[in-house]
Amino acid sequence: MKTGKDLGKILHVQLKTMKYSDVIFIKEAYYATCNNMWEKLSYLDQYYSAFKIEDELTAASIKTGRSLLYGVIPLYSGEAVVALNKLKALKISHYPVIYGAITSILDLSLEEAIYTYLYSSLSNLVYVSSRIIPLGQTEAQRVLAVIREDMTDQEFDYESLTLDDISTFSPGLQLASMKHETLFSRLCMS
Repeated sequence: MKTGKDLGKILHVQLKTMKYSDVIFIKEAYYATCNNMWEKLSYLDQYYSAFKIEDELTAASIKTGRSLLYGVIPLYSGEAVVALNKLKALKISHYPVIYGAITSILDLSLEEAIYTYLYSSLSNLVYVSSRIIPLGQTEAQRVLAVIREDMTDQEFDYESLTLDDISTFSPGLQLASMKHETLFSRLCMS
């Protein structure tokens, strides 16, 4: 990967992968929380652990999820903090599950939850990539603009997706992730 165009291709694959993986977990966690189905959140968290095959990405998902939860709890009171503390007590850890649950507790729409998650995740990848490859700020913003268009221009029926639709077939990204875990000099820490 040497250019913004190369990065855009990788992000396009990542977006497609996330639509049929993380987005499903966000949706399921969102609705489980809306319906006070706390046991289902535990199930989703365990399912996500089993589904995420790369150790480094699993650890990053847990770390990010717990950081989000612990960072949000002090910001709210009343019923919201009771529900957030329930997530903490259940030891829900994975980022997409926590994200879906928190956005439900805070009354965001499912659409807002999904698109903020996707944009945030992809913009973080652009930021990290801009430090690794010679990618200036203008080029990074161009890549983000293209990926944002990919997110919003394509029709995406996330409501119809279920756990049976999970698919993350992107062997190139998975192999690169696993290889990254064992590099002598790591490029970035997750």
